[in-house]
Amino acid sequence: MPGTRTAPDVGVATPNYKLVSLNMIDSVGDSKSNSFVAATGATNAEIETYAAETQERSNASLFEVQITSVYFGARSKGNALEAVFNNIQDNIRYSIKAGPTTRQYAYIPSPLEAMFLAGTETPDATALNDWFAAVLAVAGAGWTGLNYGFVEHKDRNQSIKF
Repeated sequence: MPGTRTAPDVGVATPNYKLVSLNMIDSVGDSKSNSFVAATGATNAEIETYAAETQERSNASLFEVQITSVYFGARSKGNALEAVFNNIQDNIRYSIKAGPTTRQYAYIPSPLEAMFLAGTETPDATALNDWFAAVLAVAGAGWTGLNYGFVEHKDRNQSIKF
């Protein structure tokens, strides 16, 4: 039995807010992402104006704008289960690729023990097939599975290498 989900169904719920991230690079190659919480009703045109006005006032180059719809529920550790893999840093990682150099990763944090071959830390592909399919469907055409495994995930942020 998994932990209790409190996040709303993204298929029917309205986002709580939008997160706008502006990714910029300076003349020495250092890059930074700054995020800003926008109202749910903010239009793409309003967000573009914000991005353009920011660029007009910066020496850095704006190379990426991300708009994320955020849906949230109650944040309570009481909704999580105590189990063998109860640490949020314990993950099953699925590596997918599109072409020879483009990769990204999907994670199941604090996976259920049933996701592993009995008595091991080896993920059970049969138990994960539906999740693998869901990851590839969300990634879109051209992506294929590369490998999967159990990892202790301590990355500071998510990134996609292109």
